Amino acid sequence: MTRRPNTVASTDQRGYRIVEAAEYMGVTPWFVEVKIRSGELPALKLCRHYTILKQDMDTFLDRQRAALLDKHRSSLTQSAKDAA
Repeated sequence: MTRRPNTVASTDQRGYRIVEAAEYMGVTPWFVEVKIRSGELPALKLCRHYTILKQDMDTFLDRQRAALLDKHRSSLTQSAKDAA
């Protein structure tokens, strides 16, 4: 069995292993595994390995971004109230 080179998978790939998913999302493999185990990032366990679908990673990242923007907006609103 030959190993594939450690490269980011192509964008048309549908399922990613933890290391590939981490590279795709720009985070560490540990972060991906923690999010899978907590249930925040859906993953399939196939043949003793997790497979994360690209659409699930995109949805996860969109949710994280939306939460960050909401937090930022609420802090700006609070700052404006405090200044008044």
